[in-house]
Amino acid sequence: MNLKVRQSQGYLWGSILILAGFLFFFLESQFALIVFATLAAIALLNLLYQIWIKWKRKGGKSASWLNLFLHGLLALFLVNNAMLPTHLLALFMTLEFFAMGLILLLDFGVKWFNQLRPSLLILLDGVVHFVIGLIALFNLDATLDLIYRLFGLSLLLRGLSSLWDAWRIDKVEIANKGRRKRLGLPIFLSALIPIGTLRAINRLLSPDKSRAIQLGNPLEKTGKSDLEVWIHTARRGFEMMGHVDISYKGVTYAYGLYNPESSRLFGTVGDGVLIRLSSQDYLDALAQDDWRAVVGYGMVLTDQQQEAIESRLSEIMSYTKPLVLQTEKQQQSYLGQLNNHYGVESFTFSNSQFKTYFVMTTNCVLLADTILEVIGTDNIANHGILTPGVYQDYFEKEYLNPQSAVISKFILGKQEVTEQ
Repeated sequence: MNLKVRQSQGYLWGSILILAGFLFFFLESQFALIVFATLAAIALLNLLYQIWIKWKRKGGKSASWLNLFLHGLLALFLVNNAMLPTHLLALFMTLEFFAMGLILLLDFGVKWFNQLRPSLLILLDGVVHFVIGLIALFNLDATLDLIYRLFGLSLLLRGLSSLWDAWRIDKVEIANKGRRKRLGLPIFLSALIPIGTLRAINRLLSPDKSRAIQLGNPLEKTGKSDLEVWIHTARRGFEMMGHVDISYKGVTYAYGLYNPESSRLFGTVGDGVLIRLSSQDYLDALAQDDWRAVVGYGMVLTDQQQEAIESRLSEIMSYTKPLVLQTEKQQQSYLGQLNNHYGVESFTFSNSQFKTYFVMTTNCVLLADTILEVIGTDNIANHGILTPGVYQDYFEKEYLNPQSAVISKFILGKQEVTEQ
């Protein structure tokens, strides 16, 4: 895609978000009602158009009667209940607010338990989100305008971020210059990104076997990747929401809850385990998992950046101690099976924020972000909550940014034919 076209699209999208943000902020739920009433009118017009096509073609290729019936139901529902989706959207946003508060409070508790002296701002942020979310859940009608005003504010911030991203596309002097805070996607939406990616790339994969496919770079960036960010997704299980690894100079670093003996709260909390193994061995292992796919983004680094990465990796490793798999449960786990086939080094943490794994904050994405922050990669945490989906969204944008250090992209996995 032409650089100017992409930049224009960024400006347009940012402007739309800012306009919508202002309307939601000042008109509150009234604007939401206008939006859904407009959608109702569009659905009704579409129904009339489909009926006209059906009558005009008289047996030719047109919508089925069942399709027309469903269109009719949708139009009637929206026309008669425009206020209902207004409340449903507010309920979704309230649940997001409440869930964020709960996650932040759990994160504070985990850090406090590990004697890491968590910031009181995390506690305050969690309490505010939790209390407001709880009040709104039980008083949705009374807080409807407040919810949409907060929604409008978030749209304004995202619109400004989009305008900044569009403006910096052709600014070489500010590429990779320092970190900045970003307002991430809503938690629930970010969880869907890896799932959607798997469906999108499925047609590019081989139906016979897993293999790494290097995609052609649309911007013709050149160079050899020094570091790769691997983002996993899966067709089943908890890993459908994604997982992130770092591969540096032929060695992969992966962090997660790999010790089943320490798993608590349905596998969301436990001892943090860092594994280190040959990147090629890991790719070979991933190729055996037909239910999983990996999207990798390669970055080119300067000598100074490589030194910074190596220093940060040494710092992280200084807090670790070797993990020896002893029990039968450990031997039969994913880590145990990986260790049986390849030379895997596994470690737990005696100190640091990675001592206890928590799926929404102290997770695989935090490890990647902690490593990459020394080279100025943007911090994309949403109130400290990092998800693989948000990380993938960020690296996809950087891959399409001609000024970024992300120069390559590959996919690995086996095609699921039934999705075709």
